[in-house]
Amino acid sequence: MLRFARANGFRNIQNIVRAIKRSRKDYYDFIEVMACPGGCTNGGGQIRAENASDAKTLLTKVDAVYNTSVPRSPFENAPIKELYSKYLFDDKTRKEWLHTAYHAVDKLEITNPRTIKW
Repeated sequence: MLRFARANGFRNIQNIVRAIKRSRKDYYDFIEVMACPGGCTNGGGQIRAENASDAKTLLTKVDAVYNTSVPRSPFENAPIKELYSKYLFDDKTRKEWLHTAYHAVDKLEITNPRTIKW
């Protein structure tokens, strides 16, 4: 069984990172991270209004759709089921493709914030 999480806003992101660091075990198979509180419905990759006066109305509509959508299991989605059975069929493959690992950044490396090696 795959485990998914969604973290919106810096506080929630920090809580998930702390929990993962503290436990040192696999918490989730996939985490969707969005720095914007409530999700990034107004981000750079989103739909643009035709003119500036319509931007707020459009954002309100997008937020309404986002907030009323019901999360569903990926196993209820036929294309996703096919992808899982084809490519993510075992634990080793899932970990190799979907997992990342936390690593501490050396204090000495943080001399210029633009050069941080994540």
